[in-house]
Amino acid sequence: MLWDDFAHSALDYRWPYPVSFVPGGERIAGGTGFGSTTEQSTPSAMMPDRNSPPGWEPLNVAAAQATIDILETATAAEHGNAELAIHRYPAAIAAFREALGKNAGDKMALRGLAQALAESGGDLKEASATATRLLELDPNGEQGHEAMLRVCLAVKDDACVFTHFNQANKAKDLSLRWLILRDELKPLAEQAAGRLRERGKAQANATNAAGAPGAAAQKDVPQDPCAAEQGDEKQALCVVKRCLDEGTVLYARELGEQNHVDYQLGDWRAKTVSAGKLLVTRPIAPKDRDKGGAQHDAMWLVSLGDQLVMHPTNTEAKQISLQHNRCTARASR
Repeated sequence: MLWDDFAHSALDYRWPYPVSFVPGGERIAGGTGFGSTTEQSTPSAMMPDRNSPPGWEPLNVAAAQATIDILETATAAEHGNAELAIHRYPAAIAAFREALGKNAGDKMALRGLAQALAESGGDLKEASATATRLLELDPNGEQGHEAMLRVCLAVKDDACVFTHFNQANKAKDLSLRWLILRDELKPLAEQAAGRLRERGKAQANATNAAGAPGAAAQKDVPQDPCAAEQGDEKQALCVVKRCLDEGTVLYARELGEQNHVDYQLGDWRAKTVSAGKLLVTRPIAPKDRDKGGAQHDAMWLVSLGDQLVMHPTNTEAKQISLQHNRCTARASR
């Protein structure tokens, strides 16, 4: 009965409320003959205004696991979501797998499985593939970006964290899921953004130091081959290729094994889309189109400046950046 009047949302959400119990009062009732009777009224449960929720607090895992009561009518995905909320990861993963066995497109189960694997130290490659599958099903939805955000946190990919946090906040179906983004994930995204800024400053300082007096003494130190390229665009394309060229080859090979189609890679190309921004593409196409198979070009939006930042713009690029980027930490295999 307590939950009937709670706010409805397009997506599931958690909104903690402290519940205060006020004991009933006691009074002495009149008796017959000798003695009297003590009566106690019904206790009251008091909750705060639902429109003014309290701030986030760490979960008391032991208390949560000891007191949770899951409805018998809950679906497998809902059951998994409840187990995930109290950090009972093996039970959550089993429930999500059961749900996906019945419906491979169950978005709640896909999001939950990716999160459970990422948070529990499970198979991060599977977690990434699960989040990618969800993004393919609903590229503009909150759940796919949140799932990928959690995987990025697990592999310590700050650029990926920053990108998917912003995209999740702009999702068409965010609804009350923003509470989880604000309370649980925003602090982690802000930390990632801070590390990105610090790395950018360090790179800028290193560049300035290289041009300062006395830098000639460093002439025997190997130089970045991309620095020899003429113009920002050519330098940016060189850096992207250095980080991701091998990864695109590995991705095409994995894709071929998965789809039973031979793929060939085209030449890298870059196109200016606005001031300081390039769209860099690596074509990935079936060798024999007559035998079927779709185009899987990988595309990144590259921001130029003191720090070159590569933003994956489609599923292929996200997968390559997460698993095969030579310039960042990669997921465990």
